[in-house]
Amino acid sequence: MQNNKPYILNREGTCQSERFPEALSGEYVKIDERSLTDLVRQSAKYANYVRYYNDRNIEDGNWQAFFEEIYDYETKQVKFSSIEELESKSSTSPHLALFLAFLRLFGIAQENINSLTEKHLDFYYKEILRIKPRLEKPDNIPLFFELNKPAQKVTVPAGTLFEAGKDKNGKPLCYATKKDLIVNKAKIGEVKVVYKKGGKIYAIDNVQTAPQDDNSGTNDNFLGIVEDNAHYARFGFAIASKMFHLKEGTRTIIIDMDNEFDKLSEYFYVKYSSENGWEEVDSFDNNTIVIGPQKPPFVPYQESVHQAGFVTDHPVIRLLKRKDSNFVPYPLRIIKLTVKVSGTQDFVVRGDYGVLNHRQAFLPFGHHPVKGSTFRIENDNIFNELWITDLNDENIKIDWRKPEELKDYYDSYQHGIALGKPEPEPEPEPVFN
Repeated sequence: MQNNKPYILNREGTCQSERFPEALSGEYVKIDERSLTDLVRQSAKYANYVRYYNDRNIEDGNWQAFFEEIYDYETKQVKFSSIEELESKSSTSPHLALFLAFLRLFGIAQENINSLTEKHLDFYYKEILRIKPRLEKPDNIPLFFELNKPAQKVTVPAGTLFEAGKDKNGKPLCYATKKDLIVNKAKIGEVKVVYKKGGKIYAIDNVQTAPQDDNSGTNDNFLGIVEDNAHYARFGFAIASKMFHLKEGTRTIIIDMDNEFDKLSEYFYVKYSSENGWEEVDSFDNNTIVIGPQKPPFVPYQESVHQAGFVTDHPVIRLLKRKDSNFVPYPLRIIKLTVKVSGTQDFVVRGDYGVLNHRQAFLPFGHHPVKGSTFRIENDNIFNELWITDLNDENIKIDWRKPEELKDYYDSYQHGIALGKPEPEPEPEPVFN
């Protein structure tokens, strides 16, 4: 049976306690790791190989008898656990007392040689790498104030001391406020939380009112909050611009990123502000958004309709994280927005004699055009400092529905007079005899 339960990978080094490897501790490896009882055991075993000569200089066995008072050769165990234990008995033989005193002095040499690894690390980090320890910083703690019922407002000056018990050495702890604080009746209404679990982002609307359980701090819960009270978080970003006053036609929006990131559609889906709320787009491919002509027009953001907490008077597109995406590229920085519209008639056409009806055939220069006759295309949402920076054939194209002979017809005009009406002949120049 396949188990689809997601497992959280606990990577080393993600918390401060894991960032100091045990191998870098000065106590991790000792050059001489023998304890006093280890030295006694080693000496007692070695005594079996040392010959003993009596007062007549005759070989008489070995030195095992010297250690029988403190070492059991049958069980191979030391008969005491510490020097303090022998001192409490006050019955140790003088020769053994001298031997143990020697071992205590030998311990000083042991401590010196065992500090060599720590000295080597100190030399490497301080002298070779030139790493300096951080300066000491005072502790910081949060303080919560609550007014007594009769009080309305109280000022707590900077430097006010608050007792916080005693430290591990028994010295009193005091904390001082950093700046002036005015305590009033205001209280925290809600505490919202956003957190990541199993590659997905969840949210809790109000930690203070969310039910708690007894498994606080485990991998399955966050702050001890029952998982059923968390919901999938709406995570993403929004763009508001006057360029988005797009009512009709095929509307295309291209988002260029500074890091050449061109796959936003793998991580986000798009909606835009319409009169009915947030409207889905027709397609979102890589970084290109397309809204077809059948979709409703963009409208400026209205909090009463769209309810997203934005502060803007312009239309908005909103990119929200896809639920099937476990990764969101960060950081994101937009360097360019390109907006294209085709098939729109959302503009006003004016001639020298007033507004023209461009939704049907019209005479752009009137019935009797002359040199200098004009007509204008107007739309404040298109022709502005954001849309048009260099007016040319590349950024604005007009689909003219004109008769084939229109160009030849207007070419027949010279100086504002048609060829069918001959120009007056010039008066002859005077001739002087």
